[in-house]
This record gives sequence, structure tokens and C-alpha cells, in this order.
Amino acid sequence: MAGGNGGGGSAPVSPSTAVGDSAFGFIAAAEPSPPLVSAFGFFDGGGGSAQQQQYGQYGGGGGQYGQPQQPQFAAEQYGPYGGGGGQYGQPQQPQFAAEQYGQYGGGGGQYGQPQQPQFAQPESSTVNTAAAAGSTASRSSRRFAQPATHEKRASVVHLSEHQALPKLVALDKPLVDALRSSAVKLVDADRIRDGTIAKIMRRQDLEQFERERGVRLFLSPERSIEVHGSYEREIASLTYGWDTPDGDDPTGEYLAAVRRYLLSALGEHVKGVFWDCPCLPQEPRSASEEAVFGEALGVMALTYASVLSTTVIRHTRVPARPACLDGVVVVYGGAVTEQDVRSGLASHGALASVWRDEKVNRWRARFQSHAEAERAAARGQAIVNGATRLQTLHVPRPYGARGWCCEETGVATEGVAQSAYFPKLKAILDRLPPKLVDIDGAAPEAAREQYGGSEGRAPRIERVRSSIRSAAFSSEADRAKVVKLFDDYITKIAIAMAGSGEGQAGEYVGERNAAGEMEGRGKYVYADGAVYEGEWKADKKEGRGIFRSSSGAVYEG
Repeated sequence: MAGGNGGGGSAPVSPSTAVGDSAFGFIAAAEPSPPLVSAFGFFDGGGGSAQQQQYGQYGGGGGQYGQPQQPQFAAEQYGPYGGGGGQYGQPQQPQFAAEQYGQYGGGGGQYGQPQQPQFAQPESSTVNTAAAAGSTASRSSRRFAQPATHEKRASVVHLSEHQALPKLVALDKPLVDALRSSAVKLVDADRIRDGTIAKIMRRQDLEQFERERGVRLFLSPERSIEVHGSYEREIASLTYGWDTPDGDDPTGEYLAAVRRYLLSALGEHVKGVFWDCPCLPQEPRSASEEAVFGEALGVMALTYASVLSTTVIRHTRVPARPACLDGVVVVYGGAVTEQDVRSGLASHGALASVWRDEKVNRWRARFQSHAEAERAAARGQAIVNGATRLQTLHVPRPYGARGWCCEETGVATEGVAQSAYFPKLKAILDRLPPKLVDIDGAAPEAAREQYGGSEGRAPRIERVRSSIRSAAFSSEADRAKVVKLFDDYITKIAIAMAGSGEGQAGEYVGERNAAGEMEGRGKYVYADGAVYEGEWKADKKEGRGIFRSSSGAVYEG
């Protein structure tokens, strides 16, 4: 398992679950169970009987619309959590019955009030009749498709309300194209909420699990585009610092924080999650995966910047180093041998072990102490013959010292920060869920800098740009790339706002005509710090002048 965590769900696993669950890191049954359940790693339903093992991920005795009946194929007919027999077979209202789209079906309804489950019927299910007898083979052949239709609530924001809104949506076209091609995938938020995904893995590994087990973990491209197009910030994009070179969250702290957010009032609207490790192809990548990854990199800024479609969830605290990573360094380089590793590291401390990490084409070495590992890493790759990179497996670097993190926070608030200079537009966007939410505290909370800080547009942009330039990157080639992503977005959002049709507040000093309109020579200082100095006619810029944007660009004509 990448990151040295060894997989494993959150509950003890029996020998029958060792492959099905620990290899993929999904939640295992708390007690030994037949291969039917252990192969999928979901919680047993009912109460441990053959009936619940055959029928339910949560099984249980409440039927359609809460009428008592046998839970025959309750997961397929009425949603993954079936009818009203609750978790571990305890009679209760179905958990999460308040879900808007009825994925948890059941007779329980919002806050336990009886109601009909909305859209509980899956789009399609291929159910082998042998499954009723508990056939593992037939169980693994099922495909739990996503619902064919989704109830469309009245939108909070209508694009016709303001001229800037269609322009802001148009900025997202490259992201929509990447969702359509699956260069970028979205994790189904409900698979994090319900614990189906209990360990973060590479996208390739999750895709393999989907193929082999028939469990839907990602939203389809069509559903992803639909969620993006709700314009209700129903996509949550996670910004965080990778605590290993693999981004696989070995402590589980990041995943726990994301789940806590999704189950909170601040996150209940979210349908899809963008998390780079499971949503983009990770190393090692095939040639085709490299092409997909390259396409995805081009839209990374938009996954955080989208004004109408994404909420950015930020985890700035880097998890403490787990014991399994104590003393471990990783050495990259295709030509490096075990002898190279031992010879290069031996003079920096006592080595406990050296082994080849075949999955990602590197060597791991464990020192007797972490201090020794840090001293070796500080010397860099030059100490090992043929190495292209050497570092500790745990990466404690603070969030604010990481280049990608600085860019992600910077673009997250830039759109709404610029909207603050247009009162009508700001009032519309304020109806949406918060754009930036901090999730590393005891409970998720809207970030204080929803509008990018108080220093003004030009100082804010320069602060972000400087933080990116001075931050650390695992690949030095990324530095210029990330600065360009940020600058490109700044230019595009400024153009969109300039065509908003809503005048920006400001102060004019200069000549006026008899009607009191700005006319002749004058200087206008806009609320965002931009300045136009030149000729006016009837309150409009006309003739020669110089415009200095708050981002520092100068236009003369």
C-alpha cells in the first residue's frame, strides 16, 4: 500500500476479509462474515443472519415507504441502506434519510419524519437471481448504477440575474470539458459520507476496485457536469498539504475531516468531491495516464476558482508523523541499486532495513531514528549514486510554505473578492454556500477571508503571487507553471468583471459639464484600486487616457 500504511479498514478484519478489505482499505465487518459481505467490505445489515448477508448493506426490515416487509434486494430497490431496519440490525429510522436524492432510501425521511424516499430506485441493476442464495460470484457481477434522474430544486442563483454570471460560467468551460473527458473525476460525496471509502488511494486503484467489484465510487461524467451546472457550489475541492510524496493520507486525518464536513450543515449540499490523489492519475503513470494528467493540470486553478460551482475546503494543519513513517526515507532513480542506497546512507546513521517499492519505482530505507533520516534527507540526492530525489517519507512542510497550496487558496477567493466591488453581484453570490471553508478544526467553519483579505486587490494579488514564488515545490518546474496558472486566472476574472454591466464604486476628480456629468479631463479611482486618468464625455471614458489596473497592468490609448 502506498505510504506504508498497509491498507486496512476501520474495523478488525477476519482472514476472509484480508484480501477484499485490507488490500483496498474499505470498511470491513466487525466480526467474521461470509465472503459475500467481506468481499465488498460493507457493514452487515440485519443482525448477522443469512438473510441480511444476502440482501443488505444495511439490510433490515423496513420495506418500501416504511411498510414492514422482507428486505429482499432492499439495497437495489430502495437505496444502499434499504428500509427501516437500521445499522447492525437495530430497529430505527434509516440513517441519512434526509439525503436530497434518496440514495439512502427507506421510510425514515428528514430528521426521522416519515416520507417517501426520493429517487430511491437506481438507474439500473443487473441482479443475478443466484444472489438471493448468497452467491459471491453473482454479487460481484452487480453494477450499482447512479440514479437516472435527479430532482432539480429551484436554483439559488439564476444566470439572468446579472450580466457577470454567464461570463463567470464561461470561465469554467475547460473544467467542464475535463469532467466530460474524465481527465478530472469527482468522488461521489455519499461514498465518503457512508464510509464506503475508508482509505484514500490513487485514482487508478479506485478505478480498479470499481471494475472488479461493481461499486460506484466516482460520479459519472454526465452527473459531474450536472452537479457543476447546478451553480450551487455542489462540488467540494480539497486544498491540503500532502503529508507523504504519495498523497495517500496514511493517518486518515484528512479523510476524517472531509467526512465531518460532508456530514455537517456546511457540507450537506455537496454532491461531488475533488481530491487530487483519488481524482487524478497518480505516479506511476502509463503514457495514456500521463496525457490525461497533463490535460487535468491545465484546469487545476478552475477546480478551486470556480465562483458558482465549487466550494473550497481547506485543511492547513499537516498531520503528525505516524509511527509507521518514523525513520523512513525514499530514494528515487531508475538506475539506483540497493547497494547504492546502503552505501550512500550508511554514513548518516544506522539502517534498520532497505527495500524496493516496486509500485512507484523507488527505494525505501528505514533508519534507527527519525533524526538520522532527517539528516540524510537534508544532504539531498547527491549522497546516493544515481538518485534523482531523496526525502523523508513524511513531509511536515507547513501548508503556507507549499506552492500549490498558496495558489489554491489564492484563486479560491479571488472571484468573490472581486465581486465585492459590485454590490449587486455580491448580493447574489452571498446567497450561495461559503466559498472557502476551513475543515481542520473541531468543526468546519466558513473561513474569515471569504473576500480574499482586507488589503485591497493589488496588494492581495501580489501577496499571493509572492507566496507562490517563494514557496517549496517537489518539482522545481512547477513553480513557473503555478505562477502562470494564477496570473492567467487573474486576467480572465478581471475581464469577466469588467464586462459585468454594473458600475464599480469609486471617486472622480476632474472636469464636469453643465449637467454635472464627468466630461473633459479627469481621474477616476475605482474601489478595487484601479485608476483611469484621461478624457471623459457624458460620464463615459472617451478619447485619450491611461488605465492602470489594480493588478499592475497599464493600458494606454
